[in-house]
Amino acid sequence: CDFSMSFNHIAVNATSGVVSVDAGFEWEKRLYSRDHQDIPSAEFTNKEQVQEVLLEVIKLIKFYDCDMDVVIHKSYHKVFDDEHKQWLDELLDNRAERIKDELVDLGIKDSQVGSRVEQVEQDGAGIHFEIIHRTMGRTRTISGPKGPDHVLEVEGSGLNEFNGRYKPCGEACGKTKYRHERGSRETICFNHDNYWYMCYNHMPSKAIYKCRELAGLEQWKPTHSDHTGLVPIVKVVKLHDGVSTQRTDRTERTEVGLSDTGEDQSGSEASGSLSQGQSRSPVARQGSGGRLSVSFATDS
Repeated sequence: CDFSMSFNHIAVNATSGVVSVDAGFEWEKRLYSRDHQDIPSAEFTNKEQVQEVLLEVIKLIKFYDCDMDVVIHKSYHKVFDDEHKQWLDELLDNRAERIKDELVDLGIKDSQVGSRVEQVEQDGAGIHFEIIHRTMGRTRTISGPKGPDHVLEVEGSGLNEFNGRYKPCGEACGKTKYRHERGSRETICFNHDNYWYMCYNHMPSKAIYKCRELAGLEQWKPTHSDHTGLVPIVKVVKLHDGVSTQRTDRTERTEVGLSDTGEDQSGSEASGSLSQGQSRSPVARQGSGGRLSVSFATDS
């Protein structure tokens, strides 16, 4: 018998297993500037529309009894510095993980879905999915750690704005540099004079405290005589699972969405039948647009 499925939002290449979407996902904007960087969380603008797309993807997963990779496209070529690149990479990783989470929330097993970021020349929709057949010897992408393996914890500073957690954000003078997790101007960096500095925007000339050891026994000291009072204590906090800020608290994320295509949202349609007692093996044929045709070889 012949079995066909039609979709409103996705198109399936039965040969490559690539599932493309008809429009890019719309994400809430995130600011990156010299004085402030938003937390690179992944948040959509319309959850109902994104669920319509993902429900069609789920129908494919269930039909093929397969695994699925979520693939976010990386298309940027210019960055300000290594801190900007790390921020962009974390943002894209979080977007891939956010879509995976939504698939899991809609009923797909976590073990069936992987996520990754892939470099592309032309961005297009910014995302595609890949069908992973277990019988083909391929395995889905195992989502690895998306965040740093450690952070710094600062407490006791006479200037309260310097207290809190700092995330790695690149390198300075061969050492990891850090920025406050809220994305503000407060930073910690190493300088060529072999001192660590608590300063603004990685500029030792605008430092408040300095120390030869990042988190050792030596005490941090004010860089200027007018900065007196309490001095900070720095601790290194290891993150055993390497999970990024985006993944530690899912309640902080808002809902997701897609741009409105204006098309009928009725979902996929299927037709076909088998006689009782017959088994079937699907063989996919590539079709045009969003239609996937599948022929079944039946055994009594």
